[in-house]
Amino acid sequence: GAGSCDGGFSMKVFDYLVKQGTCAESAYPYQVKKNDVCKNVTSPYKVVSWGFVAPNGDIPTPAAMKAALCQHGPLAVNVNATDAFQHYTGGVFNEYASGSIDHAVLLVGWDDNKGKGAWLIRNSWTTNWGDKGYMWIEYGCNLIGDHACWVESESVHYSVMTLTANDYRVQQGQVVVVPIYLTHPTDVKNMDF
Repeated sequence: GAGSCDGGFSMKVFDYLVKQGTCAESAYPYQVKKNDVCKNVTSPYKVVSWGFVAPNGDIPTPAAMKAALCQHGPLAVNVNATDAFQHYTGGVFNEYASGSIDHAVLLVGWDDNKGKGAWLIRNSWTTNWGDKGYMWIEYGCNLIGDHACWVESESVHYSVMTLTANDYRVQQGQVVVVPIYLTHPTDVKNMDF
């Protein structure tokens, strides 16, 4: 599966959301509880597509992450959440610890004038952590951006979805990667994902 209430891997979560969907955050608000039982809720929202910002989940360049943010909105990214990270209270975080990736956050913006340039991330540790649940973290700090992913989602209340691709002329045996574009759905409620 995608994990449990104790966590999981983002890529498996996105695959799960393509098939199963999810609910609005207001229908299932995050609560800090150990050994809590997951609730079943109606899941009217599905992921239509997702992908890595950089090939194979490598850490993208700041330019690539900015472009993905502008095109897709907030990005799911991983980070090394050290003790210093966990005790962040404000300012621009700049520990630059290596180590291993152990936490996922939502990258929601940037400011090239903070420190050496910084990402704005939203954490899941309530608004009591950091700066009301957010952190400014310098580009490249603590492996921020590892496995950066964009996600495109739509409500199942829509009914038409159109995928388009450009025409390509290829020779027999030639391998070609063809981009496929999703135009905004108008009604996908009867589609089987």
